[in-house]
Amino acid sequence: MEQYNVTGMSCAACSARVEKAVKKVPGVTSCSVSLLTNSMGVEGTASPAAILSAVQEAGYGASPKNASASKASDASADLDALADHETPRLKKRLIASLGFLAVLMYFQEKQKVDSCIKEKRKQIEFDLPRFVYAISQEIQMSHDVISILERHKDNFSPYLNEEIEITIADMRTGNYEAAITRFEGRIGSTNLSEVCRGFIQMIRGDDTSVYWETLAIRFSELQKQYLRNIALKIPPKVHRLSFFLMMSMMLLYVVVLGWELLSNMGVLFG
Repeated sequence: MEQYNVTGMSCAACSARVEKAVKKVPGVTSCSVSLLTNSMGVEGTASPAAILSAVQEAGYGASPKNASASKASDASADLDALADHETPRLKKRLIASLGFLAVLMYFQEKQKVDSCIKEKRKQIEFDLPRFVYAISQEIQMSHDVISILERHKDNFSPYLNEEIEITIADMRTGNYEAAITRFEGRIGSTNLSEVCRGFIQMIRGDDTSVYWETLAIRFSELQKQYLRNIALKIPPKVHRLSFFLMMSMMLLYVVVLGWELLSNMGVLFG
């Protein structure tokens, strides 16, 4: 039995009229019209076109039910074709790219900060031998840590000068030992830890003259070793250039000396 959708029916007389018109079509053996569902079932060998034509001649509309399903399927396929499948994928790629970029920027900035801290620590450690020597001289006249720091806060590199000023301000507004400990913690240098240990002993009233003198000698040796290491890192090209200049000067000296000897011999035998 073929099923059809029927439109335009409003009463039982309408359904009877449709049923009567379809039964007249050659090849139709049975026809059942439902007003409630606006549908029609037809049995026989009549073509769908003839059945639809009979319904339309009776003043109503009709269409095969499978055609509606086909239209619905086609509409669903069209909607699926119109759906935006690319945007979600692009969003995922964008989020992944932003996440990767954020991680990369974090490590780059961290590397820059670590490099700045390392450079600052290196410069402060380079200044420490002079700083310790100055303290070893000052300790003979004064044991006041703030006074010593005040007198030498502008004598070193900007990094150490800044840290000394911060420490002086910290000491004036709080506990002396805590301020020195924070000074040590900000730099994280082993050599500076020994300097801060001497300051804390001075604050506690200990006699630190020998400590500072010993520390000054040791730091002086460390600085000499540091300078020697720098000298050893001079590129070999510089050494070759120095050797070339020395040999050129020696050759020039030999040429001048030989010219003078020949001139004098010419005078003697002339």
